[in-house]
Amino acid sequence: EREFANYLNVNHSLILTSGTNALICALKACDISAGDEVIIPTYTFVATAASVVNVGATPILANIDQSLSLSLESIREKITPRTKAIIAVHMDGVNCNMPEIVSLAREKGIFVIEDCAQAMGGSFKDKKLGTWGDVGCFSFNEDKILSCGEGGACVTNDEILYEKLLNCHDTSALFNPTYQEKFKNIVPKIGMSMRVSEISGAIMRVQLKRLDYILKSLRQRKDIFSKHLLHLKNGTHILAHDPLGDCATTILIAFKNPSEMLKIGKTLNRESIENIPISMRPAHAFWKWSELIGLSKNQHIFYLESIDLINRTLKIKVDLSLSLKETEALAQKIVETIG
Repeated sequence: EREFANYLNVNHSLILTSGTNALICALKACDISAGDEVIIPTYTFVATAASVVNVGATPILANIDQSLSLSLESIREKITPRTKAIIAVHMDGVNCNMPEIVSLAREKGIFVIEDCAQAMGGSFKDKKLGTWGDVGCFSFNEDKILSCGEGGACVTNDEILYEKLLNCHDTSALFNPTYQEKFKNIVPKIGMSMRVSEISGAIMRVQLKRLDYILKSLRQRKDIFSKHLLHLKNGTHILAHDPLGDCATTILIAFKNPSEMLKIGKTLNRESIENIPISMRPAHAFWKWSELIGLSKNQHIFYLESIDLINRTLKIKVDLSLSLKETEALAQKIVETIG
């Protein structure tokens, strides 16, 4: 926890059992509960919505912009007197426009929680993702940038929020003599069971030492893709708000329409270039889980911008097993195939 906090340059870090529990813990620390609203994006893993539901609050969907992250304009439209927080999700390692989101939240007096499950080590203008908002939430799941099999973390600079996070993550924390001095500024409540073992912590200590090398290697390869994808005629390479802070795990290409995207995706598959329409990811497009959060199909009409962009975007993973030379050849092949 200390080493992760030092890496991110924050005051506090708390390791938990999962990224989902990190979000739940963050929401509880912000005293979000029944009757409150939390703004989330239309393109995110279901856990973002589930965490809000699990604290009794209501998830409010906002449209995404051309980077596939939260649209500032849509956030403004969704804020009501009941809005308590915005969850800014850095999907596929692509950063949100954090300065603008934080500025708007401060203006409205609402919390910002960053979902960095897919963006560990990413940044915006050299400031690490997860440190812009009130609480940053991370996942150490098996398919994340770093992993201990299953786990997560919350980070914050706020002493009171840290005490609430600590209280929330462990049912018995307030009875533990080790933690007694930690609860100086809050009235402790009954917590939950989100503790992890020392084994997970030990694994993540070793993993953390590899993070900068992994990100450097990913960015070298994505830079190669980016240079080639500038020459695309039949698609648009989606860029982060700050490309230098992108985790570079993913290539995202938007096409004119869904049929064109599907046609090109099949052609890429025939050339043994693995890709997937992001709309086919099991639980990432809002319409896969909207009914579970009380949103009827009739209400999907308010999210046509998101539906359009999600339905015409392809995802290609950046493969670290390929050398720089092999990545160059693959990038060239993709451009030749797409046209």
